[in-house]
Amino acid sequence: MRYNDYHPEDDPIYDLRIAAQNYWCGQTGQEEPPDPSYRMVDGEWKLGRLMGPYECLMHLEDNRNLWRRWYSGFLTGSGIGVVLAGVSVVILPVYIIWYLLQRRTYQRQYDFYFRKREEIDAAGKPLWVAYDKVRLDLIGKNPLAVYP
Repeated sequence: MRYNDYHPEDDPIYDLRIAAQNYWCGQTGQEEPPDPSYRMVDGEWKLGRLMGPYECLMHLEDNRNLWRRWYSGFLTGSGIGVVLAGVSVVILPVYIIWYLLQRRTYQRQYDFYFRKREEIDAAGKPLWVAYDKVRLDLIGKNPLAVYP
């Protein structure tokens, strides 16, 4: 994709980004939330950041998009494998278990941010939220994953 081909209105979370900027302007006077920081949680240092309701919604949408990308590739690859190699009684359970484990991982992360969104709504103010293992792995691969 060339630079000229980018249209921000095509970004699925563009409206959430604008709403988050407006939210943080009202809270802190800046368009961005405070930078991630380490805090002591249960006797160990954890990386996290202040999250408002719109950051949680962006994480929920990001998680939904990652899941869609994963399972569409998985189903495509599985379909090609079945066509080329046929159905194997040994490999089929491995694929099913792999699919269920991945689905559980994405569901757990979605539920985590959904609960955080409810806590933020109940508190009426941004809360500091420690990153979960999946987000930390994404940050390890791409440091810009700190922000959804």
